[in-house]
Amino acid sequence: MQNMQTRYAKEQATAVKYASQNLAKSVLPALDNLERALQVEADDAAAQQIKTGVEMVYKTLVSALEDNDIKVNRLTLTSTKQFNLYRRMMITRQIRLLRFFKRVMSWRTV
Repeated sequence: MQNMQTRYAKEQATAVKYASQNLAKSVLPALDNLERALQVEADDAAAQQIKTGVEMVYKTLVSALEDNDIKVNRLTLTSTKQFNLYRRMMITRQIRLLRFFKRVMSWRTV
C-alpha cells in the first residue's frame, strides 16, 4: 500500500511538471512567427504601431511561458548575428561528448 501511494505521488508530480509541455509545443510556432514579424522593418507610423503591438504580444507570451517554468530563448532585437546551424551542431556534439565522458569516468571510479 505504501509503495502504491509513493508511486502515485511520483506520477502526480511528473504530470504536474510536464503538464504545460504540450501547450508549449503548440505555442512555439506562433512565437516563431512573432519573432519573424518583429524582424521586419517598419517604414511608416502605422507600421510602427503594429510592430509595437506585436512586440507587446511577444513579450507577454514569453513572460507567460517563463512563469510556467518554460525557458524561451528570447529574440535579441538589436542583434544582427546570423544563426549558424553548423556551429550549433558542433556545440551540441561537444556537450554530448562531455556528458558521455563524465559517465564513463564515473563508471571507472565505481
